[in-house]
Amino acid sequence: MDGVVADFDGYAHRELGIESKPGFRFSQEDWGRLREFNQRIYRDVPLLPTAISLINQLRDLKKQYNFKLRFLTAIPKENDLGWAYWDKVNWVIRHFPGIPVFFGPYSIDKQHHYKPGDVLIDDRISNIEEWPGFSILHNYKDIESTLTKLKDYLGK
Repeated sequence: MDGVVADFDGYAHRELGIESKPGFRFSQEDWGRLREFNQRIYRDVPLLPTAISLINQLRDLKKQYNFKLRFLTAIPKENDLGWAYWDKVNWVIRHFPGIPVFFGPYSIDKQHHYKPGDVLIDDRISNIEEWPGFSILHNYKDIESTLTKLKDYLGK
């Protein structure tokens, strides 16, 4: 979700007054500030500008190729935002009703959800590298590249 359809980084950078740079990772101090600022971060994160278009096109492909469309997301590794599960599920219900949400629970655990034929679309290189099957490194500014790679994979 985060970095694919939800603008977590943009929201957090704006709230903390931190400049966004490629590959930036939030420090524990930054996480502490975010936690203090808003325990309901995942409720309040805005959509990325390409999110609706991406999901609509994925829904169209789902009909064409008959696959399951789900979100696989993670909670903070310290599990220090008690509302994370609730808020992420409700965020999806609000923006993309009908798409189920699964949790790693942590980012490092995502690959354990893999079943043959599953495709991961993620913005995090480590998740892509750990995924045992086909995966697509997503850049929200270039959804056409993601969709082209997925169509190529599905068309095989």
